Amino acid sequence: MKKEERWPMYFAIQEQKRLGLGKSQVARNLEISRNTVIKFWDLTVNEYKEFLERLETRSKKLEAFEAEIVSWLRKYTDLSAAQVMDWLKERYGGLEVAESTVRNYVRGLRMEYGIPMAKRMRQYHAVEELPFVV
Repeated sequence: MKKEERWPMYFAIQEQKRLGLGKSQVARNLEISRNTVIKFWDLTVNEYKEFLERLETRSKKLEAFEAEIVSWLRKYTDLSAAQVMDWLKERYGGLEVAESTVRNYVRGLRMEYGIPMAKRMRQYHAVEELPFVV
């Protein structure tokens, strides 16, 4: 969710809470997760502001490897996130990261540094039909 969408959502939750609606009703009305409503239900404006500030300063598990990953992506433009994960595990054995974390991080780096994923063109041609073997 974008930053500018967060405050209106918070105020909409609080407004519907003041109207006496339940958490599930608010979630359905705003078309958001009930867990999100529960999380923000009792937060004050200052607590919500602190929550948003913590989101902006959150560190990422793979930040320490950013320069190395970017150099790999620039050198091998068709490198997949799975290959990046394999290379990281080979070099830093004890690295505990989920595949989706690496995938999202690599996607973000590609967008940030403008490194498009090179598409491989499959080379193929027609082959003579082989005789039927019993």
